[in-house]
Parts: sequence; C-alpha cells; structure tokens
Amino acid sequence: MENIEYFKLQAKNLLKDYKTQLFSKEEIYDYHPKYFDVIRLFNDFKYRYFEDNFSFTLMHAQHLIAKLAGFDKWNDLLNAKPAELELAHLLFDNAHKTSIDEWNKFTKKTEKMNHKKLNAEEKLNIFKHVFIKQNWYKSNYIPYRVGLEESHYNLFYKELTGQERISVIKDHLQDGYGFDDDEIVECIHCGEKYPFKNVKVIKNIDDDIAVIVCKNHPKCNGSIIDLMHVEKQVKK
Repeated sequence: MENIEYFKLQAKNLLKDYKTQLFSKEEIYDYHPKYFDVIRLFNDFKYRYFEDNFSFTLMHAQHLIAKLAGFDKWNDLLNAKPAELELAHLLFDNAHKTSIDEWNKFTKKTEKMNHKKLNAEEKLNIFKHVFIKQNWYKSNYIPYRVGLEESHYNLFYKELTGQERISVIKDHLQDGYGFDDDEIVECIHCGEKYPFKNVKVIKNIDDDIAVIVCKNHPKCNGSIIDLMHVEKQVKK
C-alpha cells in the first residue's frame, strides 16, 4: 500500500472509532475503539468530545493522523517528499519505540553533534539503522494506536505469575483495597465485570515496581485504583 493511501486508511479507521460513541450509564460519552485510544487522543489534542454539540469529521481525523505522523496538517502530509512519507510511516508504526517529540529531539541532538542539517533521506536512514535494526529503544509515552500499546508494554513490563504475583496482590490488599479473590469487581476503564482473582500483575523492567492492573491489560489502562466493588460471591 502506498504511504498516502496508508494514512488515508488510518484517518478512516479513526473516524470509525469515533462512531462507536455511546452515552454510558455514568452519563458520559464512551467509545469502543478498534484502532485508536480515542478518548486519550481527544483529551491530549483538546477536542471537547464531552460536549453535546461536538462533531468529528473525516477532515478532523485526517488532521489528527497528520499530527501523529509528524506533520502540522494534512496538506503537509499530502505534499511531502517520498523519503518524508516513508519516515512518517515508520514513525507511525513504531510509536512504541519513539514518539514524534522524542524523535525530533533525537535528530536535533544528532545535527548538533555532527554540525550539519540532516535532509529527509539522512533522517530516514538514521531511523532505519537506530530504531528498526536495533530493538532496545522504547518511548516514554504510550502510543495512541490499539495494538502498539501492547508492544510498548512488552518493552517496559513483564507479567508476574506464581508466588511473585500472589505476594504483590497480598501487599496491595494490606494497603486497604479490601478485595476478596471471588469478589466481582468492575473496571471503570473498560467496563468489564470479573472476579478479582483474574487481575494481572505487571512489573516495570526498569525500576522493578509491580502493580495490579485490569485483566484486559494492556488493551485496558485500568489499574487497581480503577476497580470498583460490585458483589461478593456467596461461598457454598
């Protein structure tokens, strides 16, 4: 698929995600996206999606996709040179390794160290060599795309099992959360109800900090503070 067509498809996918909008029982707008973290995108880019008169068109979606690809606006993307478009495509698909801001800082630092301005082809070659061939770079920011956030978490975290998992849960419950294994909880992020015993425990690889998260992690961003008491199973 050509790069322009690829980005057109992403804009259409973002619009499809917006159209999953529903008015939830908490009387707020909720989404069930397949491609993008819609609410976080709207919040970060100052879209007032919670207002009754809010509308989101294909033009809005194209603008956001252009921003995620490193352009100021959609027309800049359409008029970009082939090397710029290829680089934008790679940045879009590797946001778990570097965000646009991180990449821009990286290139400015490279230019300063080498006392020269990098052209589009040079930037593309650097990205391929540093961020594609090597697999140890990881962004400090969670990607907006569904699926890439899983790659992001795989770089940062590992899931705990066995005694390590039991120990973390025990420590957290001693902090006053008060969940029972068979108690039904509800995650306010994804809205799913399930027994507390099904939660996941993940540990940050860099600082060794372990946290309890929603059983749907990493597709759901919910942690233990986002779990609500629903009901306790009656033991027979």
